[in-house]
Amino acid sequence: MTHTHFRPRSFFLMAMLALLALPVWSQSTPDKQAPMEIVEIFRVVENMPSYPGCEHITDEASKDACTQRKVLEYLKTNMSYRPAVFEKSVDYVAVIQFLVSDTGLVYDMKVTKAPDEESRAALLKSLQSMASRMLFTPGTQRGRAITFIYRMQVDLKKLAGK
Repeated sequence: MTHTHFRPRSFFLMAMLALLALPVWSQSTPDKQAPMEIVEIFRVVENMPSYPGCEHITDEASKDACTQRKVLEYLKTNMSYRPAVFEKSVDYVAVIQFLVSDTGLVYDMKVTKAPDEESRAALLKSLQSMASRMLFTPGTQRGRAITFIYRMQVDLKKLAGK
């Protein structure tokens, strides 16, 4: 017959580990998790989302052109960017994307293409600034406000006035 010895130090360590893990276990139970909302994201819609000042335009192509022009004007005005990219690269085009929610909020900003990290960071910072200051008119599909993914090219040379 083997006897196990009571080891106070081992018992104390095991008890502390169990107590530390308790909050993690209690947070991971399915009934405590917030329900995830599934958002349908549109790329093509009947009525495009619009930048403030473009919502009165009824022609969708003109409204989209106005929105793109206003976004570029905002970026040009608010982007702090040293155009070192013009000395290093031939490719001056960046591609930005963001979501416009069914309430007009701009979120999930990304720079999907940029000639260098400096221009990527400057564009992202300007997009985040725009998102905190602007409320778009949301796009609609079948009479209901929707979430729309907006993608556009940015000519950095034109943006910098070169």
